[in-house]
Amino acid sequence: MYVCIFIGIMSAFVKSNKTTNEAEKYVSSKASFAVCDNDNSELSRALVEYLSEEHELYEEEIKDETESIQDNLYNRNIHAFLRIPAGFEENVKNGNYVDSLEVITIPGTSTSKVFESDVDSYLGNLSIFLSEGYSVEDAVKCTNEIMKVEIAVTLPDVGNDSNVRSVSYSLFNYLGWIFVVMMIVGITPVLQVFGRKELRDRIECSSYKFSNVNKELILGVAITGFGICIAIFGVTAALLKNEVLTEKGLWFGINMVTYMMVAVSLAFLVSKLTNNEQIVSMIANIVSLGMSFICGIFVPMEFLGENVKKVAHLLPAFWYNKACVGIDQGAGAHLTEILSSMGIQILFAIVILIAGVIIARKKRSA
Repeated sequence: MYVCIFIGIMSAFVKSNKTTNEAEKYVSSKASFAVCDNDNSELSRALVEYLSEEHELYEEEIKDETESIQDNLYNRNIHAFLRIPAGFEENVKNGNYVDSLEVITIPGTSTSKVFESDVDSYLGNLSIFLSEGYSVEDAVKCTNEIMKVEIAVTLPDVGNDSNVRSVSYSLFNYLGWIFVVMMIVGITPVLQVFGRKELRDRIECSSYKFSNVNKELILGVAITGFGICIAIFGVTAALLKNEVLTEKGLWFGINMVTYMMVAVSLAFLVSKLTNNEQIVSMIANIVSLGMSFICGIFVPMEFLGENVKKVAHLLPAFWYNKACVGIDQGAGAHLTEILSSMGIQILFAIVILIAGVIIARKKRSA
């Protein structure tokens, strides 16, 4: 179930990230609007002309009646209706541009908010020039020039700590969360069956060695873990062929298998700590979410405090995330860091596994 859910999330995530440069594809929302200009002044015509350039002026005539306006808004013929009353130009000249006209929109839509914002911005700039003594003609000209100014936004290059990561990094990094939940919830209940007194007594009455029982249980969970890794890597390769079927993808796969060992070791340990199936899910979520929040999986490490980072060093998810970051930045340049992070993960897996075996032996002796 967890594998299918994660694969579904992966598919949706990849589909929503097809375009890597979001800044280049940004286009402001355009509203369809109608106008009733009862002032027909130089300022009102200038406002309508500006809005027509930024948005779409509805060509068909709409009566300035509540029922007609509401019908057109409801049917989405228009997103906004602009009512300019008589005396609009005089009100703007006197600085009363806020209440000088009425904008009727579809509440809560992004297009209507953009339209209202454009109206307020234009009238605000226009009112400033008029208050400084500009003529109507000059004020309109200067306002049009200001409204056409665009701001170039660039992301700073902050080197190795850059937040800009590949889509494949995001997918494999989130495995640091889902793997622990998946293994504990999926494997621990099976292992708990072998910890029940009745079944344990039957096995111990036989000539079967205790070491063989644990050896085969460990082999069983390892095969399960490898099976899940193969399934996830296969789906990821199908979704991101150009990124995953590369040297970087291979390193991501190796790191995934390494962390899988940690996850199945945790499942083995939890099965020895408790026989209560009801609290397995709670333990899985506490452990996985706790590590994910402080080890860089949910929140990038550069946003975490120094004390949090010190604690994170004591958890295996930190080293999994560190390896993912190194792989995404270039395995060749960070090979030592990647291999050391994987080695520490393996040490975590061994220590957790040994702890589980010791607890199992003590329970057997008791």
